[in-house]
Amino acid sequence: FYGAEFIWNDVASSGTDLNITNGNLVSGPSRYPQSDWYSWALFTTWRKNWEERLTVQAGLRYNGFGLKADFSEDLDFYPFPFQTADLNNGALTGSAGIEWQPNEQWNVSTHFSTAFRSPNVDDIGKVFDSEPGSVVIPNPDLQPEYAYTAEIDIARRFGQWLELDVVAYYTLLQDALVRRSFQLNGADSILYDGEMSQVQAMQNAAQATVWGIEGRLEARLGGGFVFTSSVSYQKGEEELDDGSTSPL
Repeated sequence: FYGAEFIWNDVASSGTDLNITNGNLVSGPSRYPQSDWYSWALFTTWRKNWEERLTVQAGLRYNGFGLKADFSEDLDFYPFPFQTADLNNGALTGSAGIEWQPNEQWNVSTHFSTAFRSPNVDDIGKVFDSEPGSVVIPNPDLQPEYAYTAEIDIARRFGQWLELDVVAYYTLLQDALVRRSFQLNGADSILYDGEMSQVQAMQNAAQATVWGIEGRLEARLGGGFVFTSSVSYQKGEEELDDGSTSPL
């Protein structure tokens, strides 16, 4: 299998403030900068079956990304030390997997993959996103994040009425996109909407890990009834700039 893909987004955003006392409308800050975002990709996947018991699959994808954002219309409302953001990123990602079915009762598969995510307009340019005591501002220096994942899946069927499935996975994130404390013109807090708020922004962590295990049960009870149940446990951890770690 092979193919190509192209996506283009034209993001236009404007804001108005309504005076609920007299009904007057005035210009206000927009939610996002005026932006052009595009993505293009070439991809291929290869799949091979051996003796109906073993399946091997592998794939490659090259993706290019571009983003141009203009903040100039909001400089009257927010004192950003920048007017534009311009990103051009690209990455080659791949995956490989093997599925083995020794008999009708067992199915074992394993999968390895790499992934890449370039910052989008929401990541790099959201002009404001507040919660009590904090405000998130744009970060034009944001870089892409990469992920490397391995997983194994073991399934067991008992006759025609019960099936159990267990999956374990581990993901390593490099330059993970996380929200952290930030500064605006040297200040770590600003007066926002009448409240002193801590400045935050999306930033790149040194690295992060996510691992987990998931179990699933499916029982056919007869009479058209099926009982299903699942349970999962997941843990994430990110490395901070000073080498310490915190939950992700």
